[in-house]
Amino acid sequence: MRGQREYTWRELFQVRNDDLFPIADLRTARRVGGIFWLWAATVALILLPLAPPDQSSIGSAGWLIAAVIIGVAAAYGVRLLRAARADSKVSVEPREILHFNYVAIIFITFLNVLSGNDAPYEELLLIAAIYTAGVFSPRATAAYMVFVAVALVVPLLGPDAQPVSEQVSRWVIWSGIAMATSMLVVKQRLERAALLERGEEAQNLARADPLTGLGNRRAFDEAFGAASSRAVRTERSLSVIIADIEAFKAVNDVFGLDAGDRLLQEVAGTLDAAVRSPDTCFRWGGDEFVVLADIDEHGAGELGRRLGDEIRTNCSRPDGQPVKLHVGVAQLDPGSSDPDAILGLASRAMKPVPRPRG
Repeated sequence: MRGQREYTWRELFQVRNDDLFPIADLRTARRVGGIFWLWAATVALILLPLAPPDQSSIGSAGWLIAAVIIGVAAAYGVRLLRAARADSKVSVEPREILHFNYVAIIFITFLNVLSGNDAPYEELLLIAAIYTAGVFSPRATAAYMVFVAVALVVPLLGPDAQPVSEQVSRWVIWSGIAMATSMLVVKQRLERAALLERGEEAQNLARADPLTGLGNRRAFDEAFGAASSRAVRTERSLSVIIADIEAFKAVNDVFGLDAGDRLLQEVAGTLDAAVRSPDTCFRWGGDEFVVLADIDEHGAGELGRRLGDEIRTNCSRPDGQPVKLHVGVAQLDPGSSDPDAILGLASRAMKPVPRPRG
């Protein structure tokens, strides 16, 4: 894809978990984790008759420990699946998942020790490593593989120790798979986050007036739709204020289009600074501006006069004369959500803002 950044392996390795979590699909991570834990518990349960956990010095007590391990694994799998539901009240944070992945190493090592060094439970470490790599950063994956190495050393300590070369080659292969998986997943997440960011930037640009930086008509229509729905739901007032610059055409005709553009930018900046949140200012077109305000018509009239005073005080025409506004206000009819209708009312009510007394 053109414009897509290429990441080096050093850059990918430097990505931290805290950088990754905001762009990760944590619901999927929890869902996959739940499947992993339940699947691992099921596999261990199937293997118990084939590799009974009574081969260690504690004898038949190993069955009880194995039962506890399998029960905890299954319970945590269910917890993760519940947390993955959209309406779930169960909260499982990524760090908890990582901590339990370390617990998985301990569980698998215990099962292997209880069943003898040649027991097959050890192979579950690869699945745990791949799941860790698919959720967490390459740094976290590398640290995890160090603990996997420790688990692979344990079978080398007993009287029936496995060959060192076999364990070393197993760890090298598993580490390569885990690190490659982690870096690939991180790369995809970074690229997807960059695409989403560029998409958001494009959407914001499509809603912005390029000259003044205010929202454009599209932005107004979207904001009006949300505000009118909120006003109806909360039974609060909603008004619009339309303002245009008095004799603006003369500025363009006498001083040129560049001077007119500078004046529009100056007026837009002053209006935007004067409008208080959550009220919003938009450029409607030409020299017309629209303010969307959560107030009634009387309050909108007062706001319109204040905006006119701000413009008169802070903005000047190219000849040094103060800028004057024509302002019209209208309040939304509770039975209507048509922006054209309320804008039409405000336009018909437009009149010069009177000079403040005194």
